[in-house]
Amino acid sequence: MNLLIDSHVFIWWAEGLSQLSPTARGYLSDSKNKVYLSIASLWELYIKINNGKLTAKTDLRRVVEDCAFPILPITPDDVEVATGLPMHHRDPFDRMLIAQAVNNNMVLVTADEQIIHYEVSLLKS
Repeated sequence: MNLLIDSHVFIWWAEGLSQLSPTARGYLSDSKNKVYLSIASLWELYIKINNGKLTAKTDLRRVVEDCAFPILPITPDDVEVATGLPMHHRDPFDRMLIAQAVNNNMVLVTADEQIIHYEVSLLKS
């Protein structure tokens, strides 16, 4: 299974936080699954760190390299789908993750309750 993790899931995973459900942790740990991190999530995390809304306990760049999650780029198709989504959710980073999950036939791993309003495969974190 191809999994796309939301930015908060990446932080929870990287820092070993208990907010990540045992089920989600199991899927992320299973070598049969391929786990991706969107460049949009990485961008969002750096913005939040730089403006003081997030304090990461670990060096984000090192964690990305250590986890070896492939970075999923944003394509023109992703931009087109994201801008065409209904406005159930206004967060542009989450809208991009939804578009990427749909376009790449991935399961989006998230705890964001707003995302359930979209036609995307989800795994609650």
